[in-house]
Amino acid sequence: MFLLKMKKPVLPLLVCVLLLAVIPAFPDAARAVEARVESVETPYPETAPGRYEGTVTVSVYSPTPDANVYYTLDGMTPEATSPRYDGTPIVLTESANLSLIAEKDSVWSEAISYGYIVKSSERPLLQFVAMSDVHKGPGTPEQEQEAHDQYTSNFDVIASIFPNPDAIMLIGDNINDNWNGLGPHHAFIREMFEAQLARKGWEDTTRIQFAMGNHDATVAEARSLYPAEWFTEQPNGYYEKTIGGYSFFFLNGNNYNGDMEQRNWLKERLAALISEPGQFNEPIFINIHQPILGTVMDGQQASNSNLYTDLKDYPQAIVLSGHSHLNINDQRSIHQKDFTSVNVGSMSYIQVERGYSLITDEGVVSRFELPQNQAQFIEVYEDRVEIERVALNADAGSTFKNGVWQGGNRTPFKNKGTLAGDKWVVKLQGDTAEEIKENFIYTERNKTAPAFVENPQITVTENVYGVPELSFRQAKDDQLVHHYDINIMNARTGEDVKSYSVASEFYVSPTPSVLRMPIEGLSEATAYFITITAVDSYGNRSEKVQSSFMTGGSAPDPKNPADLYTYEQLTEKIGEAEQFAAYIASTTGLSVPAQVMSALESSLAGAKALTANDQAAIIDQAYIDLMWALRTGKEAIVYDFIPKSSFTIDSYSSYDDFENNLPHYILDDDYTTIWHTRWKAPVPSFPHWIVIDMKDTFKLSGIQRTSRTKLSAMEFPKEFQLYASDRLSDLSDPAFLANEENRANGVFGKTSTGTVYQDFVALDKPIQGRYVKLVITSTYGTGSFTSMSEIDFIGEAVAPAVTAGDLNEDGNVNLLDVTEILQLIVAGSSEADEAKRGAADINGDQKVDTNDVLALLQLIADRLVLTDHDSVNH
Repeated sequence: MFLLKMKKPVLPLLVCVLLLAVIPAFPDAARAVEARVESVETPYPETAPGRYEGTVTVSVYSPTPDANVYYTLDGMTPEATSPRYDGTPIVLTESANLSLIAEKDSVWSEAISYGYIVKSSERPLLQFVAMSDVHKGPGTPEQEQEAHDQYTSNFDVIASIFPNPDAIMLIGDNINDNWNGLGPHHAFIREMFEAQLARKGWEDTTRIQFAMGNHDATVAEARSLYPAEWFTEQPNGYYEKTIGGYSFFFLNGNNYNGDMEQRNWLKERLAALISEPGQFNEPIFINIHQPILGTVMDGQQASNSNLYTDLKDYPQAIVLSGHSHLNINDQRSIHQKDFTSVNVGSMSYIQVERGYSLITDEGVVSRFELPQNQAQFIEVYEDRVEIERVALNADAGSTFKNGVWQGGNRTPFKNKGTLAGDKWVVKLQGDTAEEIKENFIYTERNKTAPAFVENPQITVTENVYGVPELSFRQAKDDQLVHHYDINIMNARTGEDVKSYSVASEFYVSPTPSVLRMPIEGLSEATAYFITITAVDSYGNRSEKVQSSFMTGGSAPDPKNPADLYTYEQLTEKIGEAEQFAAYIASTTGLSVPAQVMSALESSLAGAKALTANDQAAIIDQAYIDLMWALRTGKEAIVYDFIPKSSFTIDSYSSYDDFENNLPHYILDDDYTTIWHTRWKAPVPSFPHWIVIDMKDTFKLSGIQRTSRTKLSAMEFPKEFQLYASDRLSDLSDPAFLANEENRANGVFGKTSTGTVYQDFVALDKPIQGRYVKLVITSTYGTGSFTSMSEIDFIGEAVAPAVTAGDLNEDGNVNLLDVTEILQLIVAGSSEADEAKRGAADINGDQKVDTNDVLALLQLIADRLVLTDHDSVNH
């Protein structure tokens, strides 16, 4: 059994985390059950949650007499430091999740959240719910009853927000057919929704509209099992409806990309719509199950690139899609560039991106499915569209228990109708398409990094199962903290022992104020160092917080010489540290924060002051201090990349012409756009290459590759070669490319930042030139193609190898350039092209005359560059 002792961080140079001797009791449902000697009931609001206008006044009642009630309005779990409800009603002037908890005699109730949507008094012109991925069907009587119970709860939430909605959009995957003949299950969906419409009395006022999904079997079966007004008689399943005076299109995303009939129909209808009087600034809703490539959630699980092409001239379009199950808490679930795209979430279970771990009842698991259900509540006003993100169920839970798929949580839901984020507002203002786009709000990628509170109270204690449990206070972000990168290292060796990318539980209401996670597989009697970095959904990273701890057990004798670092090892580490410091000092584009470098220099000076005659324990500690200082320095490197706004692509080996993943996208500073080599037959094999014109000459010393945002796509470059020259022709010259002196070699790593794989490589030799050729010889994927979102370089600007005087731009300074200067003199330098005139002024007297001819002749003589043509003319 572990006895865990927190210690000060190994390094004084790192930002220390102060550990409190007594950690406050944070509300934790599981622990409260174990500790309580009497139960404390959950408080509740006497004002029902839902949609209100102007303000809403909320009184809170506690069923447990004399209990202290605490609340928050930021979605986090209340605790003893949160505002205490004193009987004065809470006045809400803007939308919020009211989260409540009660405490008495150190016993805590469960925490619970209630969603309040506060609107202006302006009446909306249209209200509808957009949902996707219902994934229901007939089963056992118990399963069918559970499905009806879930939608009884869901419709109660809908009614609390929209007492009489105009429509409910079912945007694909109503059933769970996987080419296994489950098309008749659509009858169950019809019965389930008709029962709820009848229960609410909405049969004649609320429309149901359906769009085909990839798990909905066939169009023919859906047509035969849904009322005609829910779907269409069109044999390919696409259609148009007018609801409340607004146009809604329902597309078949299963074949849109190659269906010219469907594409032409949509384009003709869109053109006709916006040409009608008064329609130019009206929203047009496009409902399609699969998201469009390059839009929401960084294009994950997206397709139908031709639909992007068809909509790019219509900023009035608001595309509503599902399919991915990706959550709507994430701000990337709305995308605006040429039009607006919105991810509507999932009504069965939601997901975070693959590649993260979740904290569940079974411990920390590599899983991406979550049991919550979400939808978008949309209102159309005269001058805007407002979109409220709502969780129909935001309870904590797990989609798997004991290895058995559970799907979503079961009723009764405790946290239902809570807000999954701030509302989105779409305004279609402008007299032209470009003016409307200029007024889009959600166009920039967020740049604000999360930040921890001054004391995040990192602790590691033993849980009831005898396993170390890490806990820390969650960081804050202007949107949400997506996950934490947690690294646990052996304090003596610096070896990485455990690494996690753990979701922050932002999808749960209320979100835990303190995150707790078990850490299994640690050794006894071992000192560990732990670092935690908060990361938002855009990949912005907080500063690290860190601490250390010791596991219990029988510790080895610290005086055993075999366990101590030697003076020889310290000398090697000193050399490594000096080499690193020299590399940073001599390399343009690299730096280390002054505080970190100062700490490294201090540790280095202390280590160098020792001799082989010093005490073994002192040498040992000096080695450990220097090791951590050096590691911290390497991890803190700041890269000042060469600005690439003027860079262009000169040539390339291939590109993905099916989805237009073009080469120039590696220069646009946008992680969501990629260059992808051709992946449809015929597929070229390695190597793949691309040539970049940097416009000026640079001496390059390092390169960074950024992958695409799809973390499961591992085809990003691994091994590479890099060439540079001021003469473009060199980069296609076999002799130049075969010369090892002209080539830098490297291997990119596989370092995930949470949203992309991003790796920097210091070149094994500097290369210089205006044109740079990247040759990719392998990837981390299994195919013969490659892709990446960005490429960046560090280096310094230098004078070109071909100096001023090369007027004819053949890469040589020769007699042909003399002829160019003579022509400039005859024509009059004032009439000459400015760039030519500048290059022709060899002696720098700001005139182009015979003196420049003489200077150029001397330059030719000095450099002895004569072509065959020069020799003949000479």
